[in-house]
Amino acid sequence: MSGRSTMWITFELNGWMAHVNLCFLRDEEAVEDPRARAYLNERKLEPRRVLAREWEGREVEVWQYGECYLGGHVRELDRLRWQGEVSDVLRQAMAEPDDLGTLMAALPPERAREVAWSLAGAVVEAGAAQVNPEDGSKLHLDLAFVREELRKLTGLP
Repeated sequence: MSGRSTMWITFELNGWMAHVNLCFLRDEEAVEDPRARAYLNERKLEPRRVLAREWEGREVEVWQYGECYLGGHVRELDRLRWQGEVSDVLRQAMAEPDDLGTLMAALPPERAREVAWSLAGAVVEAGAAQVNPEDGSKLHLDLAFVREELRKLTGLP
C-alpha cells in the first residue's frame, strides 16, 4: 500500500523457519506504534534483531522475531495494526466538514486522535470495517455504526 502510515507486519521464510518483521516508520509515529511496543515490552518479548531499512524512500525500523517465539502474539499485534489503520481513516473522516466532522466540531481538536483510536477499537471489535475488494487501499465502514459509537464516546447528540 503506497503512502503507508501504519505499522506493518511481514513474514520472511528462512529455511524451515520464518521471521516475523514488525515495521515502523522512523519519521512518523503511527497511533498504534506505542501500543504495539508497550504490548511487546509488557510481555518481555525482545526482538532478535532491530534493523534499519529503507522503504519507498523512507527510513524504517524493523523489529525481527522468530515466528515460533512470537507465536500467538502476532494475532494481537495484527489487531493493533488494523485498529491503527481504521483509526487513520476515521481521523480523516472526522476532519471533513460534513457528516462525522459535524459531530466532532464540538470537541477540542487534540482529542481527535484518542477518540479515533477508541472508535476504531469498537469498529474493529464489531467487524464494522472491511477492506474494499476492488481497491485494497480503501476501507468500507458501517457509517451508521460509526456515527452511533462516536455519539456514545463523545456524549454528543
